[in-house]
Amino acid sequence: MLNKITRVFYLTFGMLYGLNAFYVFFFTSTGDEIRLFSIWQTNKWIAGLVYLFFSFVFLSS
Repeated sequence: MLNKITRVFYLTFGMLYGLNAFYVFFFTSTGDEIRLFSIWQTNKWIAGLVYLFFSFVFLSS
């Protein structure tokens, strides 16, 4: 049960960061930053790497 909850959490979190990465990549210039949940600031490279990490964690579990 805990494993299923963890997989769903990683998938959801990964999707949020992935969508953020696509938004930043296509709709903002290189120097711009988007505030995620109005707390964190990130750029397209960090968002992409985090998305990849969570995707691999989800697929390998």
